[in-house]
Amino acid sequence: MTIFDDDDDAEPQLKVVDNYYFEKAKDEFVCFSTLPLKFDENDKVSGKGIYLRRYSADGAPAVYKQVVAWTVALNREQPKISVLSSEGYWIELDLLKPRKIYWKFARSALTTVQMLHFVKRQPRKPMISLSVHLREIFSKFETEEMEDALGKHHHIIKRCAERDPALMRSKILQSFIKDTSGKYFECILRSLSTKESFIVVAEPLASGGKGNCDTVSDGNIIGDDGDGTEPICAICDEGGELLSCKGRCKRAFHPTIEAGRKSKCVTLGYTAVQVKEMNKFICENCRYEQH
Repeated sequence: MTIFDDDDDAEPQLKVVDNYYFEKAKDEFVCFSTLPLKFDENDKVSGKGIYLRRYSADGAPAVYKQVVAWTVALNREQPKISVLSSEGYWIELDLLKPRKIYWKFARSALTTVQMLHFVKRQPRKPMISLSVHLREIFSKFETEEMEDALGKHHHIIKRCAERDPALMRSKILQSFIKDTSGKYFECILRSLSTKESFIVVAEPLASGGKGNCDTVSDGNIIGDDGDGTEPICAICDEGGELLSCKGRCKRAFHPTIEAGRKSKCVTLGYTAVQVKEMNKFICENCRYEQH
């Protein structure tokens, strides 16, 4: 859906655009984040900019506008990205509705914005919660080969943190900015792969072995050996039937859809049979020593 300002006395101005993509030249796709990031009116804009276009196969009005800067608003229920037209007005992008073919060009920037929004609103949440959040948001898009998505915008993340001290209350962001090896954000984005278990690494039993996980009653922790494991789920902060990590984090998770039904938890997504057959549970944080 494309929305215009309907002021009869002026040329119609775009307000919100979906099915969008950006070009540097005809058929030369480029990410909007190549534009200068403008935080306030004091930030100067230079350069020729790029072109915002809207694919109009659905019969909606086509769009072709030169834009010269972009900005992001994080103080909302959902993050907001806008681009500045060469005429001097802002155009909002329908964040999760780019043209499908354009997704691979914009995914790094869109992932970065969603990450910043999450850590600003929930600075105490662990990385595992961020992983679940990103997976939920981008589930309809192709999420493979994204290991370097956040890394490509490390400079933008750092600039946003410098401008907004509230962001630095997040331990995730503190670790992210300090990390120079790339291991931290690879660990986050590894969880987005549909081909891998995104939170728990299960060590299989030897043939004929028996798992250490039995069906338990509500309020118990599967595999708890009195080592101080937290009695709440690290994903949804609720109790119930939980699966404990045997690493140093001492956290627990709802392992199955049924276990997380009451709290509407995303859960680890395992079946009861899979849980029974597992012998040891190590979360991604512990596996990659990111605490």
